[in-house]
Amino acid sequence: MSLIGELKQKHKDEWLAIEVTRYENHEPVEGTLLEHDKERERLWQKVQLSRGKRIYVTYAGPLIEEGYAVAF
Repeated sequence: MSLIGELKQKHKDEWLAIEVTRYENHEPVEGTLLEHDKERERLWQKVQLSRGKRIYVTYAGPLIEEGYAVAF
């Protein structure tokens, strides 16, 4: 098991599928890395979803390119 922040640093600019083992304040903080890939679609092809597992999929990099902004 690893801290999610450490996994994001180790696999920078990749998509991560993590089986969550610990939450703090309803946020995933620790887990086991199941898969990682540069391409989101390939990651989802690799991930085996099954009942009872809490899978957290996240991107370990900036979500938008530098110089852009997002409005909600």
